[in-house]
Amino acid sequence: MLPPPPVPVSAEFGQVEAIEIRRQMRQGGQHPVLCRCDDGAEYVVKPFSSGGSWPLILEWVCARLGRSMALPIPNYRLVQICPDFAEAWNATGGRTVEPGIGFGSQFISSATECNEVLMEQLSPEAKTNLIAFDWWIRNTDRIHKNPNLLWDHSQHLHFLIDHEKAAHDGDADSFWQDHLTAKHTPWMTQELHESMQRAAALLPEIQVEMPSEWTRQTDGLDWFVAQLTQSIANTPTRDWRTHE
Repeated sequence: MLPPPPVPVSAEFGQVEAIEIRRQMRQGGQHPVLCRCDDGAEYVVKPFSSGGSWPLILEWVCARLGRSMALPIPNYRLVQICPDFAEAWNATGGRTVEPGIGFGSQFISSATECNEVLMEQLSPEAKTNLIAFDWWIRNTDRIHKNPNLLWDHSQHLHFLIDHEKAAHDGDADSFWQDHLTAKHTPWMTQELHESMQRAAALLPEIQVEMPSEWTRQTDGLDWFVAQLTQSIANTPTRDWRTHE
């Protein structure tokens, strides 16, 4: 059976409904599940959690910002999992899935996790984009043992995934010590700074796109939006504390 055709980039975001939960993914701290949805595509879904939706907020905000900067982030959706599907899945003994709206990243069947050899395929421009974006979103989770970077062998393209641990509220020392491309220069360009400023103009819109179930407690979101805005209002510096 052939995989479903990819969703066009022009239909970049919105909401779909899961019509099948296929399996649990082997990787990912949130234990995502692979779902087939009513748009014909498959998504790696981080389900809704009544215990807290902060990781879903981070995924949505970072995906929207990154795609608005034309960074290689897979198509993404709000994915509704109905109670019947959740109940049927939970009866199989897999990870417990709550009904509700989760975050879905389109599954790329021809992609594998990027390793050190595949990292050599990244252009200097791609490495600069990567370090600059992760600096902006305060993402300390893209490291050599956990790159959160896919390589699509069929298209010879890389994709940025898993931003659930962005919004780091400490200093930037660990970021510059451990990041996958921390030694690459330049780490920021004027063109990227301007692209971030344009992306940041979308933040009010992005905040209201998310389900109310995610954003009832918004202290963290308000702080993150303030940091994203302040960081690019100033001249970018490596030390996050300069922008607080």
